Amino acid sequence: MAKFGTIGHIALYVKDLARAVEFYERLGLREFLRLDQEPGVPWIAYLRVTDDLYIELFPTGEDRPVGKARAGLNHLCLLTENIERTVSELAAAGISPDARFDPARIGVDNNRGFFVTDPDDNRIEIMEMGRNAIQSEAIERFRSAKVPQILLKPRLAPAS
Repeated sequence: MAKFGTIGHIALYVKDLARAVEFYERLGLREFLRLDQEPGVPWIAYLRVTDDLYIELFPTGEDRPVGKARAGLNHLCLLTENIERTVSELAAAGISPDARFDPARIGVDNNRGFFVTDPDDNRIEIMEMGRNAIQSEAIERFRSAKVPQILLKPRLAPAS
């Protein structure tokens, strides 16, 4: 069976991003990275729990489809060191990715991953952190500067 080292992150939809960031910072979880859809329009705020565990906050919007973006849990992420082996081990246990897994696909954050869904329709992301993951690079900068980094949402290259 696949073994996971830790939970990678927990993602939450929030109604008011500024209020949510302020609350989590009061708990001692500092924002270390923010991705914007375009300048000044937030997409994700990352809050550091440890160097290997963080919370992603997604602001909900009026234009998001009903049921897709609500306050509460978006997904749970489990980290793996070898994603191909994990896909194989999960398949042997009768758990398939929600969509076809493409081992060559690198996400906008320079990581590889896929989602599975539990019996209650909770989404679980299985992720292999890339060597140049934007989250890892932002944590390194945060250690020295103690201020969050804000980036524009990277775009994926068109599928060929």
